[in-house]
Amino acid sequence: MRPVQTNCFAQATPITVSHVNDNNGAQTLGVAVAGNYAFFANQYDGLRVYEVSDPARPASVCHINDGGLAWSVAVAGSYAYVANGEDGLRIYDISNPTNVLSIGHALESIPFLETRGVAVTSHYAVVANVNDGLRIYDVSNPTNPVSVGHAPAVVYAQAIAVSGNYAYLANDADGLRIYDISCSTNPISVSQISDGGYAEGIAMSGNYAYLANGIDGLRIYDISCPTNPISIGHVYTNVPGWNIGGASRVAVTGKYAYVANWFDGLRIYDISFPAQPINVGYATHQFISAVDIAVTGNYAYLADAENGFSIYSLLPQLDLSLTTTNTAALSWFTLTSPDNYLLQQSADLTTAKWHTITNTRSEE
Repeated sequence: MRPVQTNCFAQATPITVSHVNDNNGAQTLGVAVAGNYAFFANQYDGLRVYEVSDPARPASVCHINDGGLAWSVAVAGSYAYVANGEDGLRIYDISNPTNVLSIGHALESIPFLETRGVAVTSHYAVVANVNDGLRIYDVSNPTNPVSVGHAPAVVYAQAIAVSGNYAYLANDADGLRIYDISCSTNPISVSQISDGGYAEGIAMSGNYAYLANGIDGLRIYDISCPTNPISIGHVYTNVPGWNIGGASRVAVTGKYAYVANWFDGLRIYDISFPAQPINVGYATHQFISAVDIAVTGNYAYLADAENGFSIYSLLPQLDLSLTTTNTAALSWFTLTSPDNYLLQQSADLTTAKWHTITNTRSEE
């Protein structure tokens, strides 16, 4: 066996391992994964829970609906927090995922209020309330969430992420707006940046903010100084030959950003160098519109609006080819860490006598 070669920037195709659609005609708009369970915000169908220890066979274990329009869901500890549209914020006890209990509810008396995004930090839930702006709830007692802080809307608050003492708001045509929330009762807008587009989703990793910017694609900002965010990276990818992409939500894990790209499907970008994101993975979309994404371990969970959800495998994909010297080259592309895998060989497939190949691996 000749040396293993790893091509780090060849485009990979995430493999669909399962697809479920039992949302009663509603739209699956949000997803969160914790342990062996996936939680889906299903618009007027409410919250659905699936056991996903075997991602190829997700099993529905619970369904609960308190009205409203479930836009997104965040999980922290034993609780799920649902941004429930005009119904406000709903809190569920998920300590037993097969018997989810509705325990907390907060709704502001604001005309046309619609809670669309939620992030949880410490004992606070920070929500994106569309025309109401950013609102902070003390959820130290989840059965009685209390509104303690509020920053009025600038445009339409769509999604929220929290890192340290700052909240990062995807604020529609206003772009990215950053708030100092070190004083939870007095959130202060400290900066704003817009590069066009319509900010719909936000994810944080280290000193960078990743903005799903609608028809503008994915924007990457250096937020090492939150009062002065700097635009450093941009990529827009759509269906070849068609202008139907549009970044809706983004998840970041390791050196990859996973973008739910509406009618274009799932896009994966290598962000090792944030100033130059590189498209390394693409799942051709077969269904309706990719609206949210969660990634855990070797799998990506894609919320697909009217068509429920799909789960994709991110495991290595092997390829065998001949070199110019007529030797065999075995390569694989992995969307997880290549150091998590070993190449082994055996002359007898009926035994367990596999040996790790120790040839030097080359990376390109």
